[in-house]
Amino acid sequence: MIKLLKTFFAKGVIEIKRNSIIRVTVFAFLINFVLFALKMYIGLSANSISIYSDGINNLFDSLSGILSALCFFFFLKSKDLSSKSRSEKTEVFLSFILSVIVVAAGFSFLYNSAERLMYPTPVWFVLKYLWILIGTAVIKLFLFFFFKIKAKKLNSPTLKVITIDSLLDFFITTVTIISLAVSHRGSFGIDAYCGIVISIIILISGIKLSFSSGGKLLNFVKTSSRLRIEEILFQFGFSEENSEIEFSAGSETKAFLKSEIKLSEDELTSLKNKVFDETGIKLFYIS
Repeated sequence: MIKLLKTFFAKGVIEIKRNSIIRVTVFAFLINFVLFALKMYIGLSANSISIYSDGINNLFDSLSGILSALCFFFFLKSKDLSSKSRSEKTEVFLSFILSVIVVAAGFSFLYNSAERLMYPTPVWFVLKYLWILIGTAVIKLFLFFFFKIKAKKLNSPTLKVITIDSLLDFFITTVTIISLAVSHRGSFGIDAYCGIVISIIILISGIKLSFSSGGKLLNFVKTSSRLRIEEILFQFGFSEENSEIEFSAGSETKAFLKSEIKLSEDELTSLKNKVFDETGIKLFYIS
């Protein structure tokens, strides 16, 4: 009876987490799409490459949000306990895809900004555009704190990426504000320089995220940790003949041990504690 209650509770937690992440990612899609529309209008009206690039960046954020929501809705609908592991793997894969998109966007903006630097064109300054951009920067700062709280609460790699990206967007928009504020003084090149700065920031962020999520996607676990876990398992009677172990490097590294060997509660607790104390990896036993 107790085991059934634990299983039911675990299913409920998985479902609640999935639905919460879907709501947050849909919210991210809506907000970023509105910001994209505003900045595209201002960028095209003011003829500013930096504002235009900032707007396209928000479009990528918007698409990332809806892609994340659809992913969780369609691919993680199963309510069995294995969906928890699948959920983490899907999030890591999605985080990697998003980071690749960010890198691609960074290169595109860098090219456009360099082209604008070689062939400068005037930027039209309008005061109301400046105030709108300041408002979008404030919104992005608010989103950073909002997503940070949600990412910590839900322990979601996808939301962590969105959190970092929101803070990055705040600084990017700050650069576009500076660009527009000084554009009317006759220095057309400042817009292109600001565009290059934005591109470099996006590229650095995207590359860091791709290495981080890419390593997790490959289930990168130190060889020394793997060998030490195998040694500990051997001490408890496990071997390649009677058991199988898999690693998952999602939001945190975990080891899943499958075996027909029966352990007492005390032995199992001792095994898990020993593995975690010596390797920092959580062990899950599936009999």
